[in-house]
Parts: sequence; structure tokens; C-alpha cells
Amino acid sequence: MNEIRLKISTEDLIEELQDDCKELERELVKTKVKVKSLGEFVESYSEKFEYINQIDNVEEIRELFESIGLMLQDNANTINNYLELRANR
Repeated sequence: MNEIRLKISTEDLIEELQDDCKELERELVKTKVKVKSLGEFVESYSEKFEYINQIDNVEEIRELFESIGLMLQDNANTINNYLELRANR
């Protein structure tokens, strides 16, 4: 049986991972914007029911959405920084 051997340099892998992380970061920015918009929508929706008390703690919900977006962005930045450090070794 013949063997097939592939040599892939770690630099190529790191570069590919960095590209993937940059794409992930772009997607996370889009998600962050959508999450923020969703928070604003919930807030504006609750204003329509100001006296009915249909939605409790709208501000907390909006802040939760924003914090999720920030956590996702922070994770992407951490991964990207790690890969940059690995690439520069």
C-alpha cells in the first residue's frame, strides 16, 4: 500500500487560522450589531406598554444582549491575539 505524505507548515496553518478568526470577528461584529438592535427593539416595544407592565426589566434585557455581544467580541479578540503571538514565534 502506498503512503501519501503531506507536509503542511505551521506558518500556513497559523495563517489559515488567523484568516478564519478575522472572518469570525467580522461575523461577531455583525452579531453584536444585531443583538444591540434587538435590545433597542425590546426597549421600544416596552414603551408601548408603559402602563400595562407587560415586559419587566427591559433595561436589564437590553444590557444582557449588549454584554453578550461584548463577550463574543472579546473572545474573538483573545483568539486573534493568541494566534498572532503564535505566528510571531
